[in-house]
Amino acid sequence: MFKKVLFAVLLLLPAAQLVLAWDAWIEKQDGQLVVQYGRGARHISFDPQKVKDAKGFDSKGSAVQVGIVKHKERVSLVPKGNAAIVTVSFDNGYWVHITDAKRWKNIPKREAAKQSTVLDSSKVQQYAKAILAPYASFAKPLGLYLEIVPEKDPLAMKAGDVLPVKVLLEGKVLEGAKVWLWLSDVAPSDSMTEIKTDKDGNANVVISKPGPQVIAAHYKTTLKGDPDADMLSLATSLAFETK
Repeated sequence: MFKKVLFAVLLLLPAAQLVLAWDAWIEKQDGQLVVQYGRGARHISFDPQKVKDAKGFDSKGSAVQVGIVKHKERVSLVPKGNAAIVTVSFDNGYWVHITDAKRWKNIPKREAAKQSTVLDSSKVQQYAKAILAPYASFAKPLGLYLEIVPEKDPLAMKAGDVLPVKVLLEGKVLEGAKVWLWLSDVAPSDSMTEIKTDKDGNANVVISKPGPQVIAAHYKTTLKGDPDADMLSLATSLAFETK
C-alpha cells in the first residue's frame, strides 16, 4: 500500500522534474551495505558504473578502505575494517528533457539536439553518506561536494526529536537548499514537508518514526562552460537508523 501511495505521488510531478527528484543513499540490506537509487520505498535499478569514490572512517576518524563491488544492476560496499561512516559519489551523468519524450533521457544535450528540441538539460551529481555506528566526529564535514552535516548525534535520535543539520556546498554553508526526510524502507514521511536551509545553511528535521532514515538535500544552479548541460543538479543524502 505504501509503495502504491508513493508511486502515485511521484506521478503527479511534472516530467521535467521527476528524474531530478531521485536520490542515492547507502543502506544495510541482508547483512551488506548497498547503494540505493530512487526515493523512499521506490528503488530504481541503475548502471553500477555511476558509483564512484567510496570512503570510510572508523569510530575514531581514521580512514578505512572501502571496496566497491559492482553487480549487474546494483552496487555493494565492502569496508576493509570497522567502518562507522561510509560515503560515495554517484555520477548520474547528463539528463535532458526533449519535446517528443514524456520523461528525461540520460544523454548529453548535444546528442539530444540531433533528435529533437531540448527543453531542459542538467548534469546530475549525487553524493551519499551513511552513519553506521557511534562516530565521535559526526559534526565534522567529510569533504563531499554537497554534504549534509548533522549537528547532533543522529544515532541518539528518537521519534519526535528534532535533528539540526547544516548543508555545505564545497565546504561552505548553502542557503536555499531543499531538504526532506524519507524513510528508506517504507513511504516518505507523512507530511512530505520541504524545508529550505537558512542563510547559515541550517535546517531542522523532525524524526517522524523509528527505523532507517534518509535526509536528502537538493540544489540546482546554472552550469557554465559545458555544452552538454545548462544546469548543474546536485543531491546528497545522510542515512542512519534510529531506535
